[in-house]
Amino acid sequence: MAKNNFQIFHSVTKILTREEILNLFYSHRNASYYADIQEHLMTAESIVLLLTNSRDTIPAKVDGEDDIKLDNPVVRWKRMIGHKDPDDAKAQKFEET
Repeated sequence: MAKNNFQIFHSVTKILTREEILNLFYSHRNASYYADIQEHLMTAESIVLLLTNSRDTIPAKVDGEDDIKLDNPVVRWKRMIGHKDPDDAKAQKFEET
């Protein structure tokens, strides 16, 4: 993932526990779809990644400007994979800066 300046610091394949799912989706715990997410993640393996930035900044695109500081890797990952709604994701294009 060097192209996007990510580094996979650690990865594991596992079936998530109820507590892990709640930690990941706490803000969605009262949503109508939460039970479906929980059931799926407790019955199928997930690949869990610990992402870091492979560098703190990337070179500016214009000479004389400051280098660009990279955002939090989770924010950048979400931007890269697109919107959570598949129809919205197809309509939008996210580019890594």
